[in-house]
Amino acid sequence: EKFTWEQKHDELVKAIFNTRASKRLSVMMEDVRDRKEHLTQWCRPELKKALYHYWATDEKYLHRQATNKRNRASERCVIYTGGSATPMQTKAKMVNYYN
Repeated sequence: EKFTWEQKHDELVKAIFNTRASKRLSVMMEDVRDRKEHLTQWCRPELKKALYHYWATDEKYLHRQATNKRNRASERCVIYTGGSATPMQTKAKMVNYYN
């Protein structure tokens, strides 16, 4: 209602909005995971309870969380790889890519 742009820019505006909204939602969910009650009043209590249960019991989530934690803490990895690949897996992919 408050903003207008030429129709040819619709896709770009949509992409920018989706990127920013995605980043903001990630921060908001991190606040919920960290139990920052003063920042998570937007989330219904029953939904928070369900999320806490999921994060504490889902085996796939817990495995991915542990893998990412190990990767971030690895001394062999100079920079965070951004996912669940070990530093050795990332190195192998890079060697294969450049050869």
